[in-house]
Amino acid sequence: MDGRNITKIVRNMMLYKNKENKSDLNNNEFEFVRYTTKHPDGLYAKDIALYLNVDKALVTRMVHRLVKEEYISVLPDINDCRKKLIKPCQKAYLIKETEKNEEIQFYNAIFKALTSEELEKLDELINKIYLESKRYRKVKFEGIIDEK
Repeated sequence: MDGRNITKIVRNMMLYKNKENKSDLNNNEFEFVRYTTKHPDGLYAKDIALYLNVDKALVTRMVHRLVKEEYISVLPDINDCRKKLIKPCQKAYLIKETEKNEEIQFYNAIFKALTSEELEKLDELINKIYLESKRYRKVKFEGIIDEK
C-alpha cells in the first residue's frame, strides 16, 4: 500500500480549499485558530506551542497577527494577572465553519466514486487509522508503545 496516497488526497483537498477560500491564514495559523475554538475558556501560548509542535516565539508572532486580524483576543488570566489567555473571537468560529464546509464539499464529491458498502468499509478503516494517529501525536511523535 502506498500510504502517501493519503497525503496526495489531502493535498488535493487543500488546493480545492485554497481555490474556494480567500482566507489569508497559513496552515499553522489556521490550526492555531481552530484549536482555540475547541477551548473557548482560553489557552496559554505554551499550550498552543505544544499542540502545534512549534516554539513559543512563533506562537507570539502568530498571536500578534491573529489579534490584529480579529481571530483571537488576549486577556489577562483572572487567577494570575501575569499570565495571558488566548481566546477565540467570532471570526475564528466563522473561518472554522467555512473550512469545514469546504472539506465536506470536497469529500462528498470524491466519495461519489465509491459504493455505499465501500464507503462503510472506508469509514471504518479511516476511523481506525485516525485513532492510531491521535495516539502517535499524544506521545509527541516519538513512536507508539505496543500496549499488548
